[in-house]
Amino acid sequence: MNIHESSANTQTRLESWKEIGAYLQRDATTARRWEKEEGLPVHRHTHKSRSSVYAYPSEIDAWRARRKVAPEPPVPVVWRWPAFAATMLLCLIMVGNGVRPVSAQQHTGQIARQIPTSAFKGDVDSVSQDGRYFTGTDWDTGDVAIHDLKTGKSRHATHDGGFAVNGADSDYSVLSPDNRLVAYSWDVRGSQYELRVVPVDVGQKDRPQTVYSNAETDYIEPEAWTPDGRRVLVVRVLKDQTNQLGFVSIQEKSFQVLKSFGWSWPEACLSPDGRFIAVAVPVGTDTSKRIVSILATDGGPETPLEPKAPDGYTPVWSPDGSRVVFLSDRTGTRSLWSVPVAGGRPSGPAELLKANVGPMALLGITRNSVLYYTLPNDRRNTYIADLDANLKVTHPPALVSERFLNSNDRGAWSRDGKFLAYYSFRGTETDWARSATLVVHTVATGEERDIDLHLKVAIHSFAAPPRWFPDGRSVLVVAARQQPSGYGYYRVDLAAGKAELLHTTKSGIPGFEPDLSPDGKTIFYAQEDSGTTQLMRFDIESRKETLLRTADHLVSPAVSPDGTQVAYLQGGSIAVMPVSGGEPRVIYRAPGATTPQSTVVWMPDQRNLLFVQSSGFGERNRHVLWRVPLDGSAPEPVGVQQTGGYPFVPSVHPDGRQIAFESHEGAGTEVWALENFLPKAAQR
Repeated sequence: MNIHESSANTQTRLESWKEIGAYLQRDATTARRWEKEEGLPVHRHTHKSRSSVYAYPSEIDAWRARRKVAPEPPVPVVWRWPAFAATMLLCLIMVGNGVRPVSAQQHTGQIARQIPTSAFKGDVDSVSQDGRYFTGTDWDTGDVAIHDLKTGKSRHATHDGGFAVNGADSDYSVLSPDNRLVAYSWDVRGSQYELRVVPVDVGQKDRPQTVYSNAETDYIEPEAWTPDGRRVLVVRVLKDQTNQLGFVSIQEKSFQVLKSFGWSWPEACLSPDGRFIAVAVPVGTDTSKRIVSILATDGGPETPLEPKAPDGYTPVWSPDGSRVVFLSDRTGTRSLWSVPVAGGRPSGPAELLKANVGPMALLGITRNSVLYYTLPNDRRNTYIADLDANLKVTHPPALVSERFLNSNDRGAWSRDGKFLAYYSFRGTETDWARSATLVVHTVATGEERDIDLHLKVAIHSFAAPPRWFPDGRSVLVVAARQQPSGYGYYRVDLAAGKAELLHTTKSGIPGFEPDLSPDGKTIFYAQEDSGTTQLMRFDIESRKETLLRTADHLVSPAVSPDGTQVAYLQGGSIAVMPVSGGEPRVIYRAPGATTPQSTVVWMPDQRNLLFVQSSGFGERNRHVLWRVPLDGSAPEPVGVQQTGGYPFVPSVHPDGRQIAFESHEGAGTEVWALENFLPKAAQR
């Protein structure tokens, strides 16, 4: 079960893009764009479409508090931007882009190549059977978009006005075998879904045809066309969230149920001859484990693909129908497997096709035996930069480690400055909370020690870095919890790798980057309560929780090095108050009612604070590290900046001469093609 699912009992969910947009006081278009480009916390049910979404108001409030864009503070006239800032940014981009080649040939003869999709504005839904076209949704308009891989150009198959005219949009689409028609799900103003069909080459007289509409249908998704082009295999979700697999007849506009799956979403793929369906369904409530079976479309028996090893997901057929190809984690890492099939039954054991494929998501196999798949374009690396006496960066930042590039996040210095701890997300998960490895990096030697946390650590823009206890033998980790829902604060023993639960938050948000007091006895954090934010302190020994302050959009508490003050962000201000409570003192106020983004960090001398301020939007979003003196002097930039992605979180070395921070580069997904991966008997 998704870690956020259980919080449905304590929060009223927003159940559609329309409701999410209304809560944000924006339209559905903006909500979708913010989710894609700004990390708006939106969840999805366990099916492959980007539809059937939901969100929690508390998580949106937390995200909104952190992302509000502020104009940059005025820069003193005597200041000039350091020339190495551009060099640093170029360095980050080169590092991020250089670790994954566009074309890579395996020693087995397999060839993987990345498909250019920069001209395609939407996420890719499906690939045509001849490998010529991609389909998806243009999120600028809500129309079905088709990308021609031969010409490199994209065009719309629908012109219904989408978001701008009627607030509706397409969600998932698939081309007919002859590429003449495209079937797609259509969101009717956020209240009901229909299945529609439209000619690919749209003329003035060609209008989308609704082939199935029913008031009891909460969602419908096309999976594949039958070879004769007369029916479409779909998954239909009823209002009570029951999932049904069946066929929609284009001419009769009727729905034939093949099988119902309760609340479990079936991942289904139709065989090339249209006689069988390979379907993967979760085992109980554990969506990470699925059983792959073969259903006969004429109502025949259902046969397990692997009776003795029921573990696989996202099945697709080889072009000759002789194999079912699927993903499986049975060896500990996500790999590509296949099972030979004859007459709708397995005819041999499972065979490993490609090991350690990472977070691969299958789109389908074309007639010429090319497998198309997607990979998340989300690169995170941790860097160290030197500071001079004026708190300016002196050299381009250096990578902390080249191990597991593009998966390392949220670095934090130990109290003595000899070690740097950071999270490494090496698995195949794509949720907001993922299995993490805690890495302890020895600065003097470069040696690293990996600790498998067995915890789900948040990876989004307000995720908390590890916090060191003063003994240097343990760290504070914030991780997601299922029962009860929300987040927990764990003390992780670095030698034994064991995690001790210290406290849980009241709300389902990760404490807005909590901080640990210098003596390691108190945790300071913010939590949601009845629409407002509470600044809290938790004494670990007594297990006593104390409310320090209630305010709107209060985030990112940071304890001073001497343990007497706590700084935090609120609205467009940075404030400081005693750790025991009392009236805060505002030391910085941004122009307008907006807020700087990311963590507030104390410098060791307690005369300055650092914070990251963002401007722009999406790929043009610029994150700049600033320092603000506590004596009221004008803020000034430090010399670290990034473009795009989420704000970074700096950590200051105890001597004040170095900072560690992460880069967040890339967004969305990449499309790849894999050739020569099938056994020769299944190649065509």
